[in-house]
Amino acid sequence: MIDQRGVELPRSWGVTLRWVGMVSIAAVCWVAYANALGAGFVYDDLVNITQRASLRWTELSLGNWWAALADSPSKRPVAIATFGLQYWAGWDTPRDFHAVNVAIHFGNALLVWRLAVALLRRCRGGAPLGETRCEVAGLFVALLFVAHPIQTQSVTYVVQRMNSLAAGAQLACLLFYIAGRAQSDPLRRGGLFLLGCVCWLLGLGSKESAAIMPVVVWLYEWYFERDLDREFLRQTGVALALVVAPTLAAGAVLVAMVGYDPMATYPVKDFTPLERLLSEPRVLVFYVSQLLWPAPSRLSLLHGFEVSRGLFQPWTTLPALVLVSGVLGLCAVAARRHRLLSFCGLWFFLQLAIESTVIPLALAMEHRLYLPLFGPSLALAYVIARLVQGRPAAQRLAIVVTVGCVIALAVSTHVRNRVWVSPESLWADVLEKYPNDFVARLNLGFHLANLGRHAEALEEYERAVALEPGDSRVHTNIGGSLLSLGRAEESVLALQRAVELDEQNPLAPAALGRALVLAGRNEEAIEWLRGVTRRGQDPDAWLVLGRVQMLEQQYAAARRSLGRAAVLAPLWAAPQEALGILALELSERDRAIGHFERALQLEPTAALHMHLGLAHWPSRDPARAVEHLEDAYRMAPGWAVVSNNLAWMLATARDPQIRDAPRALLLSRAVEQVAQGTDAEVLSTLAAALAANDRFDQAVSALDQAAAIARAQQNLAFEAEVSRRRGEYAAGRLMLEPEGLP
Repeated sequence: MIDQRGVELPRSWGVTLRWVGMVSIAAVCWVAYANALGAGFVYDDLVNITQRASLRWTELSLGNWWAALADSPSKRPVAIATFGLQYWAGWDTPRDFHAVNVAIHFGNALLVWRLAVALLRRCRGGAPLGETRCEVAGLFVALLFVAHPIQTQSVTYVVQRMNSLAAGAQLACLLFYIAGRAQSDPLRRGGLFLLGCVCWLLGLGSKESAAIMPVVVWLYEWYFERDLDREFLRQTGVALALVVAPTLAAGAVLVAMVGYDPMATYPVKDFTPLERLLSEPRVLVFYVSQLLWPAPSRLSLLHGFEVSRGLFQPWTTLPALVLVSGVLGLCAVAARRHRLLSFCGLWFFLQLAIESTVIPLALAMEHRLYLPLFGPSLALAYVIARLVQGRPAAQRLAIVVTVGCVIALAVSTHVRNRVWVSPESLWADVLEKYPNDFVARLNLGFHLANLGRHAEALEEYERAVALEPGDSRVHTNIGGSLLSLGRAEESVLALQRAVELDEQNPLAPAALGRALVLAGRNEEAIEWLRGVTRRGQDPDAWLVLGRVQMLEQQYAAARRSLGRAAVLAPLWAAPQEALGILALELSERDRAIGHFERALQLEPTAALHMHLGLAHWPSRDPARAVEHLEDAYRMAPGWAVVSNNLAWMLATARDPQIRDAPRALLLSRAVEQVAQGTDAEVLSTLAAALAANDRFDQAVSALDQAAAIARAQQNLAFEAEVSRRRGEYAAGRLMLEPEGLP
């Protein structure tokens, strides 16, 4: 390694510097993101990860990967594969997902370091920086990249792994290209170029924004390898036209043939393509301000950006347009004398070109700045390196200032990550900055509803309705919360309103069917759901229809409806579970076990383990029945139904190796403390547990209470069974399965 004065340093110095640099990046990354590991899943994490049963791989196969890709709303095969691999490896907790995201960020910072050094070595203008200065300046770029608070949305937001993976692949692509250009051996050069192409394809498979990378590679070639040669520009321009023109023509024909309208996804009454183009210069200015002053108070998951309806609506539209155009022009003019600074400026704009033009996305999102940050960071490092060159005192001051800057950024990132601890804190943060943000109100209400806080959720939904009264989604959510609060008739009205506002609403029709059932209007529910299923292929509607048909004892029709739901949604456990319950209702235990086991493979839940246990008990396989109930109890220790059934099995099993009288009594007493003598079945189980522990007098007393409750409820069959067992317990005799009934 040679320093800036041309003095050759020991080889060990270079190795030491790199190790120190790696440790420094790791330490800063840990300071910034240690608390991010405790965050949960939020917003698009749900629809892309946690609600996708297709990602819960039990084995590695192309079939699993293809099914997950087909099921995902984001057709990004590489990113989707990483989610599936985590489930397959058992790294499936929120902490595991966040840890992988932080590890990717650390890896990207190392790539940033190497790319920064590679570009600094090639900069023209002034005395050479020297190897040591390039390494130190590149390390500063990497530390800025890993510590900057603007990166939290790409790191702490799990689904934005798509963004960070695409960024890492693009960095590796350019590094392989640079390494290939330095090779004189054609075979090695071709191999490195091939690896660069593979990285680019991996980036495309993570996020479509990686499509810009060939332009970046071309820009590098023209700037640093061809020295802005005009003949190269002319030749590549002709070649590009020969490739792009036929591609665009073929694409237009294909779009016309399939009837796809690329502008159809623009939000209704929000903005047009032209309005988005006019708005983006203001967004770019805002992005730069965030990079320069990334205080946590200026960061938000969503930004309520006003749309530019014209050059003076708002008035900042034209000044922003002029400013952005001026900076682009300055980058072009500076290319000859300040090559690296020009490249850094164009890097920033190119990396934002796809998402900051006409594509119908939200106007401003912070995660889009993840890779663009590299350009301004490298420019800053280069300017500092030039300013302090040959001035030892200035160098020492620069080191102190830059280290302090990195630490301040890392602490700010740590503070920002506190907001991501839960969806409630995240949406509250958005609403603190943008009180009239409809999406934030809607999602905060949704989160509160998931926590069972439906009254609070309704308050948020009502505020959302005031902002967007014609949005079908909020009326659907209102209906769901009203239903959970037992206000079925009000729920029906809200869901009817949701359907009126949007007939294509994917959730409201089936939800309305459920509300009609809970309102006691089964015939209306069946009629409504039949109409829904005739109009479309909604598996949820078929599922609800099958369940209400079961309630009406229309078993053949219910099996057809539930079977249709299972066919339409083969990766959804609920139809299989409902089919299993129907089979149990018809005493078809083998069929029920088959359905429950298929459902369990798709989505392991305590309810499915309990259903399987009851299907195996007592005559099929009592040991396996207890095993499934134990699994259910481990997953849901506070669920009284599971505890009660497990206690019954442990108290009444004929096999002494299965029977566990002390534990049965412990479980049944815990359930009885909750029920407080009001549930006949719980008292019956307590009696069985007491009898199994040779406390027959107490067992008889418990059965007397159970019989009184059954008599008051006019449950004559249960009262008769309790009376029969009372006689056995009074005589000091146990009743063990299969004679006893749970």
